[in-house]
Amino acid sequence: MAPSTEPVIPLSKTKILLAMIGSIAFVGVGAWMFGMSDVTAVHSLHRPPLYVHGVGLVSMIFAGLCGIIAARKFFDRRPGLHLTEAGLIDNSSGVSAGFVPWTDIIGIKLHKIAHTRFLVVEVAEPEKYIARGSAVRRWLNRKNFHRCGSPITISSTALAIDFDDLTRLFNHYLSKYRAAPFRGQAATRT
Repeated sequence: MAPSTEPVIPLSKTKILLAMIGSIAFVGVGAWMFGMSDVTAVHSLHRPPLYVHGVGLVSMIFAGLCGIIAARKFFDRRPGLHLTEAGLIDNSSGVSAGFVPWTDIIGIKLHKIAHTRFLVVEVAEPEKYIARGSAVRRWLNRKNFHRCGSPITISSTALAIDFDDLTRLFNHYLSKYRAAPFRGQAATRT
């Protein structure tokens, strides 16, 4: 039996480790801001204490959650993305889509938020993919749908592949198994 030539893109442990370190740093800064005295907040940061403490608390919570997700991905042994004849298997993020058959995909587009580029995988029945997973995951899937037009977004942030190479590879497989056209650039958000 011949070895499979289907691309299996692993998770990048280096990128994930850097995300974990960044999360720890943001939790630390958030804790510093949250614990800052009212006088220091006003004199050092020139902001009201409630604002400084609020930003600190939000930073700790958000960065802490990102750190937990990154830690889970760091120890995840499954590939980040696997492209097969039948479809794609996405395990690239905390809200990965799982298996998506090529027949469900109607196209892809690029989306950019700040400096992060995403492949937005447009599907014929988005509600089917929004409904997957826990309540938090469903909420995040719906947010992705409202922001990008699909609940399925794939970034190379945690993958051991460059985004341009990921786009080329994805387009190749999409045209080979689905013949849906690439739809070009999407709106950019900062």
